[in-house]
Amino acid sequence: MHRKPLNCVATLKEFLSDPRVVEVPRLLWWMILNLIILRIRPRRSAKLYQTVWSEGGSPLLVHSKAQVAGVKKILDEKFNDDVPVVLGMRYGNPSMESAIAELTAQNVRDITVLPLYPQYSGATTGSTFDAVAQTFTKTRWVPELHFIGSYHQTPAYINALCAEYSGAY
Repeated sequence: MHRKPLNCVATLKEFLSDPRVVEVPRLLWWMILNLIILRIRPRRSAKLYQTVWSEGGSPLLVHSKAQVAGVKKILDEKFNDDVPVVLGMRYGNPSMESAIAELTAQNVRDITVLPLYPQYSGATTGSTFDAVAQTFTKTRWVPELHFIGSYHQTPAYINALCAEYSGAY
């Protein structure tokens, strides 16, 4: 049996409360979100989510974990070392805050944030940057921070997609 999606309402609220995702005046949007959407949408969505949920969780989580493992493997091989690579989801869990806390606990002093969105959009990459920055407003120390904002046109990314999907059609 597939696991039931957890915290659907909380994740949906967090997502739809992001001003980069929904650009509507805040007061008006708060009323629409809390009085209409969050009362109707979660029940409808839960049934649909159950059709794609697996023991590993949501497809987004499953594929994101696989990407993290792939990036870690490449970095470990390239630098001949155990490079810390963690997953922080923009909405839901594992959260951006928990990912940064994990790196901080490992005394990582230089963090590169690689959003899994290859092209820049304010609602995706911009919002991810906001979440990372917000996390560091709660800490005394901020590490060296690098942010990859767009990589959809880099030859390495295009070649990786070509290699992955060659013969798929």
